[in-house]
Amino acid sequence: MKMPPQSRAAVGVLLVGLTFLLYHYVFVVRKEGQQYKLHDYKDVGNNCTQQHTVTQPSGPSLKRILLVTYGRSGSTFTSYILKETPGTFFFFEPLRPLLVKNTGGVGTIMSYEALGGRYWPVQEVAVSQLTGYEQKAVTLLDQLFRCDIGNFPVTDYLSTHFLLHGNVSKVTQCLQPMVKAEGYLNLSHYLQCLLDFWASCQAATTRLFKLIRLPARALSPLLQKHADLRVVYLARDPRAILSSQRALFGAAPRAKDFCRMVEDDAAHIRLLQETFPGRVVALRYEDVASDPLIYTRRLYSALQLPLTSDVESKVRKMTSGGGRNSSSSSSNEGAYSIFRSDPRKSSSAWRTKISFSSVREDDGVCVGAYQWLGYREALNESVLRDLGQSLTAPFGRLGFL
Repeated sequence: MKMPPQSRAAVGVLLVGLTFLLYHYVFVVRKEGQQYKLHDYKDVGNNCTQQHTVTQPSGPSLKRILLVTYGRSGSTFTSYILKETPGTFFFFEPLRPLLVKNTGGVGTIMSYEALGGRYWPVQEVAVSQLTGYEQKAVTLLDQLFRCDIGNFPVTDYLSTHFLLHGNVSKVTQCLQPMVKAEGYLNLSHYLQCLLDFWASCQAATTRLFKLIRLPARALSPLLQKHADLRVVYLARDPRAILSSQRALFGAAPRAKDFCRMVEDDAAHIRLLQETFPGRVVALRYEDVASDPLIYTRRLYSALQLPLTSDVESKVRKMTSGGGRNSSSSSSNEGAYSIFRSDPRKSSSAWRTKISFSSVREDDGVCVGAYQWLGYREALNESVLRDLGQSLTAPFGRLGFL
């Protein structure tokens, strides 16, 4: 009896997937050297042994979305609004391991010069003009856009950084029990975990990537290559970002360096909006926090995503105090929580904690960034502390939703 065409196609896709996973083991896992040895486990894990029939979306049905921003910008909150799209595969901060390797352990871009870069006049940047890190990042993202996870090392999957968010957390959870204290690797379990991950990516109709470690100048090659790619640039008041990074990371870029990067990013986002009409949108976290449901609708419309009643219900839950562990507001609304009973108040809380002298120092070197993004200087301390006085301006040089 002949196998139906759809079944033959599914088997073909799975065979291709298994071939690339074996390649991944031989050329990526083995390359990592003596960290892992093979060991034949009898139990490969019930949660990683499901069989998959993969239907690969193509053409207009497939959307790729990059959320590009900075650490402590409200990016996790915004990405969780987007990931509620039915059929979404969500990859949380895939560039972090790459940046850490390229900076000797630093997980934040402290300055563009620290990446080995220089500021060119604002223009469409060729790959050859990008730093080594940016070129590697573009290559990795291009591979992940196509669900090619063959060059993403197993040590990256095992990072605790990936345990909490998105589809990558599932492969991390699947892989972690596999590696015993003495460093043995169960190959069949390893391949099954990655096959599950790959199949989820292949079957998704939307592939969403949240990035806080990619300068906007590096986006042009990706937009040129992938016609279905959409970029969301998320901005936030630089004073809020720097204040939060100083408090939570223990270090932050100098305000002068950070705001110079923001100016360059905003100028390139504006150029990309002109070069790729309708494919690059910008929004401010303060605007999203002021009315999450309205801005969810605007964002979904701009990205041509299906806005269902279930999506709206989840956004309401995230912003009404009815989320995870709602009985414990202190733990529920921690620094990394996506649940905010009052998003507008949370987005401005930095203004009650930061010193006025720090704000004035930031204001002195960030005026250019404020002009692009639409923020006002805090001319005196009473303006800073009065949350009824907005520090956002109606318009900046960069157009927002």
